[in-house]
Amino acid sequence: MTAEDIRDFQRAKPFRPFRLTLTNGEEFDVKHPELILAAGGMVYLLREAARNPDPQGGSAVDASLLHVLKIEHLTDAAAPPVDRSTV
Repeated sequence: MTAEDIRDFQRAKPFRPFRLTLTNGEEFDVKHPELILAAGGMVYLLREAARNPDPQGGSAVDASLLHVLKIEHLTDAAAPPVDRSTV
């Protein structure tokens, strides 16, 4: 995964929320383009306040781009598998 791959998702018009999956299995949902930065071989993410008990409202996570296994739009990731055996 490259920084440009992530920026393509980040800069899409209209913006569509997406999910990053890391090699350790962690998943991060990016629901706003200003919550992520990819630069210098790293990706920096801000976690939403609702998912973090920190009174400041959130926290930051950073990871090497080498550990970004997958990137996908949330609508694609959240869609249940289609059972075509009954069609």
